Order: sequence, then C-alpha cells, then structure tokens
Amino acid sequence: MLSELFTNWTIYTNKVAVLVTLLFVIAVNLAIGILPHMMRPTSWSTSRRARLP
Repeated sequence: MLSELFTNWTIYTNKVAVLVTLLFVIAVNLAIGILPHMMRPTSWSTSRRARLP
C-alpha cells in the first residue's frame, strides 16, 4: 500500500483521506502487535522466584 501511495501520488484527488487511511492502518497494526504483550498474565513472568512449599 505504501509503495502504491508513492508511485501514484499525483492521481489521488483527496490526499488527506489517503494519509488518514494510512495512519489508521498503521495505528491498528501497532495496537494488534502490542496487545498480546499487554494481555500477558503475571504467571507468565520470566522472573524466577523461589516458590514456597
């Protein structure tokens, strides 16, 4: 999508809408990528604490 935007930039009549759409897609991709890290339970922690019997 980004390469098409650069190569066909002159034919777009509503460039603001194209940029807003591109920013929206980037934001959604970042949110989906960060979401698994935020939803990780604390039991998945990488720290090795001593467990009490």
